[in-house]
Amino acid sequence: MKSIKYVTAGDAVKVIKSGDRVHLSSVAVTPHKLIRAMVDRGRAGELYDVKIQHIHIEGEVEYANPEFEGIFAAEQFFVGANLRKQTQAGYADYVPVFLSETQKLIRDAISR
Repeated sequence: MKSIKYVTAGDAVKVIKSGDRVHLSSVAVTPHKLIRAMVDRGRAGELYDVKIQHIHIEGEVEYANPEFEGIFAAEQFFVGANLRKQTQAGYADYVPVFLSETQKLIRDAISR
């Protein structure tokens, strides 16, 4: 059996490359430490044009703030209160899709 290797959040997000699409787990399992580490990389100028996709996440969504324009693009399938202002201002996108069709949407985006 292979042993489990633990890494820091900063090390874990090093696999993200500019141009990637990252799908975040939603609600109670939102990976806040990984999001903070990803935002730190964006702020340091290590990333650009990273699409961040999710159904609904709780808490702060710093990556959708104006300072990250061109670095991160939020693509959400549900507009919660924590992203409403950024969406209305054009810093986050709402993708209208039935919940049952989100996996097909993700697979189709990957195949392009």
